[in-house]
Amino acid sequence: MVLPPFYQGLLGNDNWGPKGWDGYTLSFNENEMFYAAMLGICKALVYGKWKILVGVTGHDVGGHIDCMQKAIEQATDGKNSTGFAEMEGGLHKPNDEIPVTMDHAGAWETSCMMYAYPDKVDLNTLKERKLSSEEQMEMEGPEGIGGKNPLKYASSELGKKIIEKMGDLIGQKAKQMLESIRRIKHD
Repeated sequence: MVLPPFYQGLLGNDNWGPKGWDGYTLSFNENEMFYAAMLGICKALVYGKWKILVGVTGHDVGGHIDCMQKAIEQATDGKNSTGFAEMEGGLHKPNDEIPVTMDHAGAWETSCMMYAYPDKVDLNTLKERKLSSEEQMEMEGPEGIGGKNPLKYASSELGKKIIEKMGDLIGQKAKQMLESIRRIKHD
């Protein structure tokens, strides 16, 4: 089962962001709020007899992973249920097929959006802004791009590869965990 996205971030009570981002990001949640929500969801899944819980963050904040992992560990017993929290690309190592890593509005995220929601991506906007021609971009200004330059490296084809491969890697880890609790029950 895949649950709908949980749209509450975990960044604290200040406007977080790189240089030039004042006013672009509103942060309002504390660890306790996010943890309580994740724990409630995890307990409900365990109560519903789900064996493996997988929490995947779509915005790669370490605090998200920590809170999700803590909630999963608190809700599961390791014998009948277990799980893990992961960043969507946390199990990926760059290779010839997918030469990029997770980023912020760079080639990775832009490619995924180009594949999943092609009508929501307009690279012409970046071209009109005379975006830097740097290969690797730093998160500055209103674009907030941190990663490989999407004008040079992003494509729908790459997005398809990323989405399919990350699903495979996360699925493989979940299957391994399921096998481990099956072995525990048989021992």
